[in-house]
Amino acid sequence: MIEEYWGLQFNPFQNVLSDRWYYESPMHEETLSRLYYVIEQRQKCGLLCGEEGAGKSLLFEIIARQAKRAQRQVALIDTYGMEEGELLWKTLGELGLGNHSSKSRGEQWRLLSDHLHGATSAHQQVVLLFDHLSQSEPQCRVLVERLLHLPACTKGWVTVIVSTSPLQLKQIPKGILSQIDLKITLDSLDAYHTGEYVNHAIQKAGSKKSLFPVSTMHHMHEQTLGIPRRINRLCHLSLIGAIEANAKSVDPDLFLSSSKELVVG
Repeated sequence: MIEEYWGLQFNPFQNVLSDRWYYESPMHEETLSRLYYVIEQRQKCGLLCGEEGAGKSLLFEIIARQAKRAQRQVALIDTYGMEEGELLWKTLGELGLGNHSSKSRGEQWRLLSDHLHGATSAHQQVVLLFDHLSQSEPQCRVLVERLLHLPACTKGWVTVIVSTSPLQLKQIPKGILSQIDLKITLDSLDAYHTGEYVNHAIQKAGSKKSLFPVSTMHHMHEQTLGIPRRINRLCHLSLIGAIEANAKSVDPDLFLSSSKELVVG
C-alpha cells in the first residue's frame, strides 16, 4: 500500500536489520571508527552503549563484515534472552567449528577454549561480538566474564565487544566492566541528521519527492528524540495516515496525529 501510493520501490521505514537503509551520520561514523580501533589495536574488551533502537545491532553487523574482510575470525551473537549453553554452541558455530549443541557445556567450553588457544598460538585474531548482553540470562554474562579471563584473551589475540543500553548497563557484571579498554557511546541523531536520515531512506526507496515538508521535519526530532527505530515507526504511521487522508505529503497536523499512536520503545 505504501509503495504504490507514494511511488516507492520499497517501504523505507521497515524496522529490519539491513544496511540497505544505513545512514552514516557523523555519530555512526565515529562509533564505527572507535569499534574498529578496539579491534585493530587488539584490545581485550570494548563496550558499545546506546539507546534501544539507536542502531547498535546494525553497526555490529557492519563491523563484523569489515573484520572478516581483514581475515579475522568473527562470531556475532545476538544474546537477547539467551542462556549459557546456547551461547557456547552458537559461538562455536559462528567460528566455523560445527554444530555442537548436543555436547555437554563442559565439552563445549573445552572446544571453545582450545580453539582460542590455537588461534592465539597462530597469531590469528578472534573477534567476539555479543549483542544485547545485558538482556541475556545471568549465566550467559558469567560465561563472557569467564572468557575474558582465559589466557588467550590476555595475550591480545581475542577481542570481545559487548553492547547494552544506558538503562541496562547495570546488568553487565563488574567483572566485565573492569576489563573494558574502551567504552563507546552511540549518540542518537540530532535534529539536522534526523531529517537527513528520513530523506536518505526515501531516496533509497526510489523517490526524489519530499514526502515530509520542512514544517513537519521540525517536529520529527522532538517526537522521536533522534532514535532511528522510533523515526521508522512514526514515519511509517504517518505515511499510512496520509494515505487515509488522501494527502500528497505528510503535513504537521497529520504527523502529530500519527505520533499519538506511537508506542515508545
